[in-house]
Amino acid sequence: MEEKLKQLLTEKPAVEDKDISTLFKIFQIEPSTSQRSICLQLESAKDVKGTVQLICSNATGDHFFVDLLIAQFSNRNNSEFVSFVSKTANKPSMRAVCQRISSIMEKCRKDEDRKLESRVVLLVSLIASCSSLRISNDESRQWVSFLANKINTDDVSLKIALATILASPNLMLDQVSFRDEKIGKSLSSFFSYLHSLIQKPEYAPLSNVMILIYVHLVTDNAEDLSILLSNILGHKVPKTLSKQPFVKELYIANAINQQDVAQKAANINITKRLNATMSGYLPVHCICAMLHWRSFSKYSTSINV
Repeated sequence: MEEKLKQLLTEKPAVEDKDISTLFKIFQIEPSTSQRSICLQLESAKDVKGTVQLICSNATGDHFFVDLLIAQFSNRNNSEFVSFVSKTANKPSMRAVCQRISSIMEKCRKDEDRKLESRVVLLVSLIASCSSLRISNDESRQWVSFLANKINTDDVSLKIALATILASPNLMLDQVSFRDEKIGKSLSSFFSYLHSLIQKPEYAPLSNVMILIYVHLVTDNAEDLSILLSNILGHKVPKTLSKQPFVKELYIANAINQQDVAQKAANINITKRLNATMSGYLPVHCICAMLHWRSFSKYSTSINV
């Protein structure tokens, strides 16, 4: 069987349909073989289309599929796989990838697999940054609902989900001309959930990020918002603020308001040696914005020094 795999995956310039069928049968007999052979196929980069078929089939386990795609999209500049599925001419391959992700999302919720769920959130953040991504209206609602999970309590995963929602206008229908009611309810509920979490001291890091996001949104500071989201997600996020009017409106209305910002900002530690590499502190321009709004006096907020 190992010899047959070697012949199929290394001796031919492309894996034909009949070979794909043979590989499926082999993987059903020996599931552990699929991971090894798919990695071999990716390394050879000879037949990416056939590899996509294998990766998106039931022959590969959910955890392996998610981890493999995270690795590929994290290294997108050097990935033949990402280059292939991102091309407009290869829409069916990207469709297959998206359909498999949607299927895994459903299973995550049913099985309450929190570890896999957090990995899928990371994968969505990576794949959503592809400008070529096009998902159906139903998938858009499903993916946004998955990110806007009110059961998730992991601080890091929540920040990634929030940043993905703000950084990825192509995850949703055109927000400028149409506002989807189901997506609106999902986001409003999620932002309200985040608001309830940041009242607890253990969510201070999330609270600090949400304060920064609020200030950037209200001041229409697309450049600094892009930098903040890029730091959270670990990859460059373009300036997307102008394409996110619906998300901006819902965030300001439900996630955090000016009074919250003033009260929480007043309790953030200060330092005499503040510099750009430190975390947990508000940038000067954010404090200036709040002083301009007279937030501290408006809400009778005492500043801790």
